[in-house]
Amino acid sequence: MTRSLFQYPTGMVGMALLLLRFSVAGALVAATTLVAMPWAVPPILLIAVAVILGILTRAGAVCGVIVAMLIGAEVGGALAVSAWLHGLASLALSMTGAGGYSIDARLFGRTVLTLE
Repeated sequence: MTRSLFQYPTGMVGMALLLLRFSVAGALVAATTLVAMPWAVPPILLIAVAVILGILTRAGAVCGVIVAMLIGAEVGGALAVSAWLHGLASLALSMTGAGGYSIDARLFGRTVLTLE
């Protein structure tokens, strides 16, 4: 059985990935208010901007997972659960990629992968 799979989908799937990128970036920006180390804020904001724009999205999303896990471990309680749930959204983004409405799609082009 052969099926084609777009690496950078557009349409409704691309829009959903764009919304997921905004959600993950918003969670990273909100996480900067919980960080006890002020030196960590600029790298987190840089990751959030990269995720919004869709630059190296999978790497940025993996960094988002790490940030969510560290912040969740630091704050504890109900905030930790919230941070870890945002980490799951980052994990989902790292598995799916940026989508067609990203700089990654412009740089690397929309390719068709054929799975056999």
